[in-house]
Amino acid sequence: MMKRKSMAILLALTLTAASLTACASAGGQDAAQESAQPAATAPETAPGTEQTTEQATAQDAAPETGGTSETAQPAAQDAGTAPQAAQAGSSISADGAKAIALDHAGVAEAGLIAVIVTEERDDGMDLYQVDFYTAEKDFEYEIEKTSGRIMSIDTDLNDLSWSTPSGASFTKEQAMDAVLAKVPGSTQDNLRMKAERDDGRTVYEGEVIVSDRKYDFEIDAQDGAFLEWTEKVFPAQAAGQAEGSGQAAAQSAGTPEETALQTALADSGVAPENVLASGIKRDMDDGQIRYDVEIYAVNADYEYELDETGTRILERERESYSLDWNTPSGASFTKEQAVDAVLAKVAGSAQNNLRMKAERDDGRTVYEGEVIADDRKYEFEIDASTGTFLEWSEEALFY
Repeated sequence: MMKRKSMAILLALTLTAASLTACASAGGQDAAQESAQPAATAPETAPGTEQTTEQATAQDAAPETGGTSETAQPAAQDAGTAPQAAQAGSSISADGAKAIALDHAGVAEAGLIAVIVTEERDDGMDLYQVDFYTAEKDFEYEIEKTSGRIMSIDTDLNDLSWSTPSGASFTKEQAMDAVLAKVPGSTQDNLRMKAERDDGRTVYEGEVIVSDRKYDFEIDAQDGAFLEWTEKVFPAQAAGQAEGSGQAAAQSAGTPEETALQTALADSGVAPENVLASGIKRDMDDGQIRYDVEIYAVNADYEYELDETGTRILERERESYSLDWNTPSGASFTKEQAVDAVLAKVAGSAQNNLRMKAERDDGRTVYEGEVIADDRKYEFEIDASTGTFLEWSEEALFY
């Protein structure tokens, strides 16, 4: 009897276990179907949950990649210009580089005082350097030629909201008027100026920027004397365009060296009778042949860099000289005495051969400069108190 009851109980337990297993299996399949269905229809059934979270995550990550700093912004903008250069299969133009820089700076070309685009090569990379000037700020961009990517940015504020330095007899306003009077048509928008201490004395120094050139100056803040005044002509834009007469003259020249010299001479516009000396040197720049031309003329010196053909001007610089300044205050040996002393040491020379200015050197005033004559350069320094020659050297200009 007990045995039959045990068998019956065992059978009942077996049936119950089978039933529970079947229920569990069915429940698992239903759960799997329920879990699979929302995953497949998530965009329709839950637009305000997972999708919103993903969007927020992307937005949070954006500042880390695009960024708002000046170094991150160029990368984002450059990415838009690179495909155009790639499709064209060539480098961007100088005008293209200018457009990229102006667009990034948010500056309209109509509001510029001057804009200069030059080509350069740095660490094996071909670049455009774009310099442009507004009334309030100066900009310098370096742009990679192939992709149009902005490699560096430098800006300087133009601030004239400062007062005449303590102890200065020649005021800031007087210095500004004196400088602008030397550049017809210029205004305060063209002027960059600051007060500095130089060799124990206060000076005003800076530059005047106009459309095609830059004037650098230094003025004694005590007597208003111009201690320095130089002029630099900006390179012709869209290199090879503005050479005009230089290229025409070069067509009749022979070797690349002769061509380069004739191109530079024609571009300078210096009359032959006003050329004191000229010469050329062949050079290599990052594996590229370059010709460096120097021209010494009456009251100005010119330096050119031309390409391997001698017809294309890559860089141009002009520095002007003037003896239209006064003997510095406190100097016992006058400017006129210094001029006579220097010219007496170079037979046949005249004031046209002379470049001279007054400087402060190691706490004393000196006259320094050079004489250009017969393809030679004589450099000198004279004590403005005693007239003693502190330095005199001679070297060939071209060798």
